[in-house]
Amino acid sequence: MRHQLSTAFFALAIGAVSINCGGTDTPVLTIAKAGAGAGTVSGGGLTCGATCSAPFEKGTAVTLTASPEAGSSFSNWAGCDTATGVTCTVTMNANKTVTATFNQAQVTLISSDITTPTTWQSGNVYQVTKRISVSAVLTLQPGVLVKFDPGAGLHVTGSLVADGVEPTTPIVFTSSKLVPAGGDWEGIELAANGSAFNQCQVLYAGANDTSALRISDGFSAHVTNCTFAHHLPPTDSIDTAPAVDASGASAGTVIAENVFFDNRVPLSVNVTFDVAPNRFDNAVAAPQTPQPNKYNAVVVAGCAHVRTAVNWPTLAVPYVIGDSRTACNYLVIDSGATLTIGAAGNNAAVKFFRGGNLTAAGVLLGHATFTSIADDRVLGDTNGDGTASAPAGGDWAGIALNKAGSVLDGATFAFTGEGDSSAVTIGSGIAATVKNTVFAHHKPTSTTIYSPPALDASEAAAASVLQGNTFFDGIVPLSMNTTLSIDDSNTFMGSDANGGNMTNRYQAIVVRGCGHIGTDVTWSSTKVPLVIGDPVTACGYVTVDAAGHLTLADQVVVKFFVGGNLDVAGVLTANATTGITFTSFKDDAHGGDTNADAAGSAPAGGDWQGINVKTNGSTFAHVNFLYAGNAADGSSNAALTVASAKSVSVTDSVFAHTQTSTQTLYTIAALDLSDAAVAGTVVQRNRFFDNVVPLAINATLSLDDSNFFESGVASAPMLNHFQGVVVTGCGHVTATTGWLQSKVPFVIGDAVTACNYLRVEGGGALTVGPGVTLKFFANGNVVVAVGGSMTINPSAWLTCIADDHHADTNADGSGSSPATGDWDGVKYQHSGASPTCDASAYMHYQTNPTTTCNW
Repeated sequence: MRHQLSTAFFALAIGAVSINCGGTDTPVLTIAKAGAGAGTVSGGGLTCGATCSAPFEKGTAVTLTASPEAGSSFSNWAGCDTATGVTCTVTMNANKTVTATFNQAQVTLISSDITTPTTWQSGNVYQVTKRISVSAVLTLQPGVLVKFDPGAGLHVTGSLVADGVEPTTPIVFTSSKLVPAGGDWEGIELAANGSAFNQCQVLYAGANDTSALRISDGFSAHVTNCTFAHHLPPTDSIDTAPAVDASGASAGTVIAENVFFDNRVPLSVNVTFDVAPNRFDNAVAAPQTPQPNKYNAVVVAGCAHVRTAVNWPTLAVPYVIGDSRTACNYLVIDSGATLTIGAAGNNAAVKFFRGGNLTAAGVLLGHATFTSIADDRVLGDTNGDGTASAPAGGDWAGIALNKAGSVLDGATFAFTGEGDSSAVTIGSGIAATVKNTVFAHHKPTSTTIYSPPALDASEAAAASVLQGNTFFDGIVPLSMNTTLSIDDSNTFMGSDANGGNMTNRYQAIVVRGCGHIGTDVTWSSTKVPLVIGDPVTACGYVTVDAAGHLTLADQVVVKFFVGGNLDVAGVLTANATTGITFTSFKDDAHGGDTNADAAGSAPAGGDWQGINVKTNGSTFAHVNFLYAGNAADGSSNAALTVASAKSVSVTDSVFAHTQTSTQTLYTIAALDLSDAAVAGTVVQRNRFFDNVVPLAINATLSLDDSNFFESGVASAPMLNHFQGVVVTGCGHVTATTGWLQSKVPFVIGDAVTACNYLRVEGGGALTVGPGVTLKFFANGNVVVAVGGSMTINPSAWLTCIADDHHADTNADGSGSSPATGDWDGVKYQHSGASPTCDASAYMHYQTNPTTTCNW
């Protein structure tokens, strides 16, 4: 039966070639090979390593090309319509067969040094019998096959030019054994400039722990489009001789577009030249068996200095710095030089041995993962030990940025901290950018809050950028100084390939103490607290200078060590919606367990000093002032003090647990406004509880009834020890002043000085509102001068300090009782007449006003 076929072809796969089988209208071209040599024939869509055939439409002109393998030569064609050299043309008007004949080249033995210019011819085989010195120019033409006897090699002090031109005519350097194996022959050493390799194959070298190709120290070469395979020196180590050793090569060296597979170590370089892309397996040619290298990395010679602009592109293997045997595990980028690693969105990988580090006195542009040599999760088992080792924090040191302009963007730092180092240190006065970078498993030797942080910006310039970074499984994540602003883009929790969220031991940003804020600075980080200074030095304070302005964002928590404080000679803006908190380092209820001791410590009043406002303009809204009261020297302090004749706005805030070193009514108050200016000072809707003395004002300040003096929790009101507002004695009311606070008494003056009185001057007006209680010490009194006025609501209560009306203000329980004569009273001066005493019924336990006032 005759089959009718259209001009459509059916596909028949022979090896990697697709062959179409046609019918009687599609003549078939058959290709055959003859001779003892080897090669391929290609053309018309065919690539034939063995006899192959395919149908073609009638009249199709097919051009074929013969490509001999190394050590073979093309002889002739048979069956062509026309033939010119390696090219054959045939027109398909009938079934045809074309034969290509390949001859095997004769072997030329090389056993003498080459001292004059020499050319090895295409298609020939040269067998090197020993280590040969090449002191002249040796040129290898395409298709040359060079075989080396065991232990043989080339030492080139002239130059070697081996250009195979095309992938089909490579120059091959290989073993002379019938069954070759890695390490059969030594390799090629270039000890002069001018050598070049292109479209070459270098196979089975490595005898005596030599490289397949070594560029000696101080010389350069070009190596492109070559294959280095089966380089297996006797020493099985990451430190063994690599297939291509350019660790001592000079600037101008090019190693690009090469393929490395089935070697121990594929390639080593140095920092005098750029690294170009190369392939580190045979996946393109053999996708099922790619044969990667055992120590699949580019080894960068350590103890080296980058002195120019050098680029390390992203590769399929990591860069490994130095070796495992010596202390040469570091690099230095010299001033004026730039090292670029990877590209934005396309990270490279850099691995370090124990003690490894990178110091950038020049510029580092790093888009890379920097990690331990033991880290198999980043581009594989680089140290080639399977599961025998695992990465751990402290495996390598870190990187120091000591030149303005360095950028780490999208980088990762893992397993750093060796030698008590930071993963990244920004040098003194240096402006650097670190953003979108991960800091993980940073474990320095010390494990305290003042240990080297993962990112140390404690001396960085104000122009530095620290944004979008992630810190987890470290000791201290981040430190900065007081010139830096910090936003809320950084994260302090993360997970690695093992899964599970991990935080840091000390969940905090450490702000360097003894620091000064001289410009506009904003602290907006809310995910962890900011901790001021450290517990081992006296640098537990920060100063906002006269030209400085510190702004805190809502929900920021600032923690202090013993004696810590914040001095504000400029402006502090702490205006929150939900709450800003100043508190003790031990306070786990605000910002978490920052001191990482679980229940091992608890906050207490007096844990830190307080905030001192020394100029006008600062505002506090919805701010918590907790556990303040003591300086490092043991002296008492307010949680918030306002300097003489200066104003402040304090609204909707909490003052709690302020415990001073002295427990008396005349100790400093939690909020000390005893010297504050009238103009601009606002104290409204605040809550005071569990303090020694909650609030002190001066005689000129008005106080409404919006403040509270207990916790607001009915089951635990936590009153203040001395429930009262202390009014500074010897005070002068010179303007309109209103005391409307009725929740606790006002206490005039103190018991240890003679300043137990007030004076309402001419033009001054003091109003004591409904339900308000004023309490006086012995000899306490009020003088209303001519032209002044004092208006006392009938429901007000003026009495002595021992009177527990409204509150046990002197906090002695039943230890004292009021008595007539405990205070002097209110005296009015009249023009031209003797002073008289106020005999109103709301005055209690004063000197009997019906006789004389006791002045």
